[in-house]
Amino acid sequence: MKWVSGDFVDLAHKHKATGIAFTANAVIMKKDDQYKLVMGAGAAKRIRDKFLGIDAKLAEEIVKNVNDYPEHTRQVKDYYLSYCDYDNLRIFAVQTKKHFKEAGDWDLTVQSLEQLANYIKHNPESKIILNCPLINNGGFGDRIDEVKQMVENIFKDTKILVSIL
Repeated sequence: MKWVSGDFVDLAHKHKATGIAFTANAVIMKKDDQYKLVMGAGAAKRIRDKFLGIDAKLAEEIVKNVNDYPEHTRQVKDYYLSYCDYDNLRIFAVQTKKHFKEAGDWDLTVQSLEQLANYIKHNPESKIILNCPLINNGGFGDRIDEVKQMVENIFKDTKILVSIL
């Protein structure tokens, strides 16, 4: 695990990452007859704007195991970690919130990050970058040291870059 500073999308290219992980919520919205993961702020918005259509691709992956698709806007069950491939990158949605209007959820974040750490351990050839969870739009800006310690504990034995601005 290594801390890096800067925009995590730019850093992914600089470090030749095979995957980019970003913090996400569990709200799926139907727009233009297509289901999309709500990605309107922070790291999620950066990913949505850089990788056109990624919100729809991730929504499809997230709701695969949900029998009833949302009508308009719906918070789906916790998925913790979901991913899809986009060009030569694997894009990971790491659930840290249930709803985009809420603050991040510490326990949910831990579970989601543990799943990402497990993925990395089972795919040692992967090189993934993650934006630091919970601190910007997550509501834990006053607990940065605690968040960093939690991230370090989870990823201590993995090859991941974690970006902090």
